[in-house]
Formats: sequence, C-alpha cells, structure tokens
Amino acid sequence: LAREALALRGEAKARAVVKALAPQATVASLELVRTSHDRFGDGDEIVSFGQVYRGLPVVGFGATVRMDKDGDVVFSSVDLASRDLPVSTKPTLDKTEAVARVARAYRLSLAPSDAYLVVASTFEGAKLVYAVIPSLPLANGSMPRFMVDANDGTILEARDMRAFVSAQV
Repeated sequence: LAREALALRGEAKARAVVKALAPQATVASLELVRTSHDRFGDGDEIVSFGQVYRGLPVVGFGATVRMDKDGDVVFSSVDLASRDLPVSTKPTLDKTEAVARVARAYRLSLAPSDAYLVVASTFEGAKLVYAVIPSLPLANGSMPRFMVDANDGTILEARDMRAFVSAQV
C-alpha cells in the first residue's frame, strides 16, 4: 500500500486500499459511494462501497475492506467493472417506456418512479439499463427486479431478489 494509506483510518483508509488494489485502467475514473460502515465492539470495522460510473450505480460491482482495531487491513474484496463500460450514459428509451414494457410483459402495475437508470453487466458486456423495481409489494410475496436495455427496450432480466436461508442450530 502507498505510504500515505498507512496513516489513514476508517473510510479514508478503506478508500485508499481500494484505489491501491483497483486495476490501473480503472483508477482514473474510479467513483465509489459508501454503502455501509460497520464498527464492532472489538474495534474492527468493515467499510463497503458500491461502484459508480458517470454518476450511475454499477450493479454488482464494488469493494469491501475490513480493518482490525489497530487499523490494519485484514480482508479486502475488490470487484470493479474496468472494461466495456458504456460510452454514453444517455438512454434512447425513456423510463416510462421501460416501465410500460415490463408492465405489459408481466401484467404488473408499475409507476415511472419504479425505474432507475444504472449500468449492469450482461453476457454482452456492460450496458446502460433501467432497473425496474416495483415499489408496491406483490401479492405472492416476491420482490422482482427487471433489467431493461435503455437503448433498445429488451427485457434482459427478471429475477426475484428475495434471499432464502436454511439453517440448523
């Protein structure tokens, strides 16, 4: 790590660690937003970041750094989108049409405020998409997220975001 990072603490240190570990192609345009900062009774802290590209969230990419009570890094996970990012962040499709396409295909009642412009990784590389997330819960309890290509309107993903846990104690 850079000498300056050794004297830092907390979020500032975590940012320096991520920058030091980021691919060189990413460093110049690297934007991070803190998504959580947890401190524990033993003095450890964990700082997590989401990646941002030209002001838009990059779905599924970010970093986490864990530091011990002395500020030493004991764990880091850095997964940043560094290539194939869209040239333009101006969609050709507006959010109203993206929502309408999902509403028609899945017979849901949605509002334009349910759509968020983001960058998402697809099999074809990173794309500009609308993440459509219904603000009202569905009757069956599912928590769907739809990804709609912001340029051609193709529905790229429909997934239930619920997490299921099975454990025995």
